Amino acid sequence: MRLIRFAVPMLLSTKAKNNSQKKERLKLLYAVRNALSGSSFSALSAHPAAVSPSLEAYVAPRGLLQKEIALPFPFDASDTTTESPDKVCLGHLWYLMGANYILGRAKRRGNLVELMKLEQHVRERVEFLMKDVMYYHPDRVDSWVRLGKTMKELYHAATDAFAAVLGRKLRVRAFQWYITKILAMSPERFREKQAQSNLDVFSFQNVVLEWNLFKKMKEWQAKNVDEHKVGSMTSKLKGSNDETEENDAQFETLRSQVSIEEYATIYIFQVIEFARRCFNMAARLAEEAVKKHKLKRQADNGVDKETNTFDKELDDLQNKIIECNEECGLLLFNVLQELSLMKEANLALFPHEMYSRLINDTLAYFRRGWAICESKEDAHEAHFRLQYMIGKTLRKRRWCELRQHERSDPEALSTANEIADSFSKAESARGEGDREHSLVHAFYALQALRIELTISDSSSVLALRLVCRHFYEEEKEADGGEGDDDDSFDSVSTKVVDAQNSTQKDDDGICASPKTAAVRDTKCANAAKKDDILTLLAAADRNDSIRELNVTLARGWLALNIIMALESIPDEDRYFHPSRYVLARIVYWLSTFCSTLEQSGYTCDSIIALVNAVRAHRREEQLQGPSVAAARALKKMAPIFDKRRPQIVAIWFSEYIPTAKRYEELNQRQMKYDYYRLKYWRFYIALLQENAAYGKLKEAGSWVLACKEDHDVIDIMLSVVLRARGQVLRSQFQKMLDTLKGAGGIGGSLPPADATTQTQLHGEDRSVDGLLKQLARTYTYYLEVLHTQRRLASAMDDCRLLLENAKLLMVALFFVGVIKYPSEMMVLEKDAAILDRVFYANITVIKEALHRDELPPRIYDAQGRDAWQTYSCAARSFCEEKWPERLGKGRLFKKSTQPKANAAAVTFVAT
Repeated sequence: MRLIRFAVPMLLSTKAKNNSQKKERLKLLYAVRNALSGSSFSALSAHPAAVSPSLEAYVAPRGLLQKEIALPFPFDASDTTTESPDKVCLGHLWYLMGANYILGRAKRRGNLVELMKLEQHVRERVEFLMKDVMYYHPDRVDSWVRLGKTMKELYHAATDAFAAVLGRKLRVRAFQWYITKILAMSPERFREKQAQSNLDVFSFQNVVLEWNLFKKMKEWQAKNVDEHKVGSMTSKLKGSNDETEENDAQFETLRSQVSIEEYATIYIFQVIEFARRCFNMAARLAEEAVKKHKLKRQADNGVDKETNTFDKELDDLQNKIIECNEECGLLLFNVLQELSLMKEANLALFPHEMYSRLINDTLAYFRRGWAICESKEDAHEAHFRLQYMIGKTLRKRRWCELRQHERSDPEALSTANEIADSFSKAESARGEGDREHSLVHAFYALQALRIELTISDSSSVLALRLVCRHFYEEEKEADGGEGDDDDSFDSVSTKVVDAQNSTQKDDDGICASPKTAAVRDTKCANAAKKDDILTLLAAADRNDSIRELNVTLARGWLALNIIMALESIPDEDRYFHPSRYVLARIVYWLSTFCSTLEQSGYTCDSIIALVNAVRAHRREEQLQGPSVAAARALKKMAPIFDKRRPQIVAIWFSEYIPTAKRYEELNQRQMKYDYYRLKYWRFYIALLQENAAYGKLKEAGSWVLACKEDHDVIDIMLSVVLRARGQVLRSQFQKMLDTLKGAGGIGGSLPPADATTQTQLHGEDRSVDGLLKQLARTYTYYLEVLHTQRRLASAMDDCRLLLENAKLLMVALFFVGVIKYPSEMMVLEKDAAILDRVFYANITVIKEALHRDELPPRIYDAQGRDAWQTYSCAARSFCEEKWPERLGKGRLFKKSTQPKANAAAVTFVAT
């Protein structure tokens, strides 16, 4: 006991500087605990005094958004205060063991062996800290904070493993089950159901503190991976070799009730709720301590030597309140992000009411932290984090409001205004705090909001005013005088017809531009001034006859301003992926917008000024492809999808997140990362498809196939690129048909029955080579779709339809070649039976089926039997004979067992 009386005060007054010191301290504390086992204090160390029932209920949550348990205030000091100095020292033992316990680091991408160790370490640390707050010091703020952070680590590990191992489809189904079966159940109904089963299998003690989640995931991964790959979502928990679990009736009953994804969801939500309650308790305790400090300071009128120490303690408590409220908000915001997955399944089943409740709770925490943080002038980083997160949460509220279609505010501009203000304040805090220039999250979020309001099909004057209120202006403008404004920017004409001057023609008011010559100057034609755009919008409000044109002009100038804002960030600092996506999105829209203006027939000076300004900003660009807009956007996305580092497929997010960058953890989560790369991937592939860049599409597909990450998101990415390749091939085939039809080849009517040869396209040499090349592409595409059917089944519901479309395209292309070039593309002898009197009619039906997406084509032979399988086998047999080396490209492909004709192929003759 002498050692304890000496060591405990010293350990409480000082903190370990590194993990080595923590290990030494923990070794000492373990020795003390082991020594107590044979002393008179062994009963106290093993079984402390009784715990408060309200506190016990508070730390045993059943799930997220359950009935709120009131904070057990005030604590009864008589139950927790010890008497002798020895007992006082023993009362700090569990806290010190928990504070010096090292969790260690574990990769959160599905390394289940490491995660199993992490789970065990979390339980040990939680056990130490729980004894401290339950039996000795329920008012110790640091213990509650450490409990919250420990469980938060477990939450991050569990939810990332859930995303990486079990996949998105299982998660969506589990969320739907949890919302309908657990959250929708009233507390009374839940207790009634529990009484009927006589088993509290869903208690926090049984779920989180006793069940090995990652061990079960590993067992499921080993035994059910095949079922998961083909889309089975009902795999039940398998038996364990653990003797203790086999003998436990609770777990046996549990295995028969829910699937692993459902139990993992219960586990994760209980961990989230426990961590939130810990941080919430710490915040309330800190608030109580702040009140006591302020009362004490009011009582002490004089100034003593302890004033500075007193102020530091008060500041630390306030920072703790800010931190705990921010942590609570981040936990709930993570839940909002995860529930957003349900939008991909069925928006009609989305839990809007529960989602709105979560949004309100999340905002309440962030705003509670901001209320304290706002008065701290030097807390720039905290200002940035809180305002940034308030803006992100408000953005989710606006998403809900837009789907409610409120007549008073159909565009949810009130919330949009709050979002813009929050992001603007966050960006100001970043600048005032001299943060590194690359951390421009709020800046990009603000520009993304401006883009959303600008490119909306129903953009109102009020929405555009909000966009203009956050107009980007170069820093050099602030250094110059007011008289330099005309030299810095071209002033776009805003002369419009006023109601008081209605005698003039509208066109004169709209199009007058005294500075049209200046627009041609590339140095001055970069953007309109903020006041000019506001004048355009004010005129649109006054005069309905020019509203459409002025709104169009304002949208164009604002889009150009947004591009200038995004391009103002140095290229080397654009590591944050949304920078590329947001810029590419607005570049694509503005290019399409200007093309529409050029084709609209407007000849007034204001439209010409806008188009010329956009052209001057682009400078000279050499673009390839049928879509100029897509080509420009692809250039902006190129740094993400370059050949040297196709990082959107590879894993690029950090394993370990520095404590100082707490806001980064939202983007460094497996689920959020998957969301980002799917969003960017779909946009990138859509641009390639629009630009008919088949080679790039094939290269992108090879990136996915080369990725070794075992995750269903990779399969989703594969399905996206394969579908796009099919659409490009179909478009190319249609162009080929149009060319042949124009050259007098394959037309809408049937060829004559006695036609045995067809001429080549006029002016082309060996045009059959082009058709064969296209058929080789289509055949390769068909094989790739065929080989990946098993992977696609877990990513898309219509994978068989994708395969049938690929087959239809291959068959149609082959038989067009058979008719057009019978001497070069011949049906094999074994398939010559299809060359009957209905052959031409069947080819016409196949082409029409391809045009109408009718699968399978309704074709029949001369005897009235279904002939589609025969025709598809004939096309495939020709391709296998022509390109036998392509069969080896598929890992799961089995070569066709159909017999090949040994004789030479015969020339097609119509019968």
